[in-house]
Amino acid sequence: MHLNGVIEAAGWWSYAVVFVLTASETSAFIGLLVPGETAILLAAAVAGRGELNAFPLTAVVVAGAVTGDSLRRGPGYRSGPRPCR
Repeated sequence: MHLNGVIEAAGWWSYAVVFVLTASETSAFIGLLVPGETAILLAAAVAGRGELNAFPLTAVVVAGAVTGDSLRRGPGYRSGPRPCR
């Protein structure tokens, strides 16, 4: 099966997969195991061929990075030392 067939079969799910991989890569400890950056580069190459739209892809990547970063910060913020007043 060629890459075009996989992308056409996935449709809008391609954006969801890129979001999940990006969010997973920037979250705590999971980022070591998830190839989020590779997925972003592959999706960008596919968008360059016209199979995916670049503007929603950019929004999905940014939203995934912000979401994963926020999920990583949350546990450390709650369990860390209290700030002095």
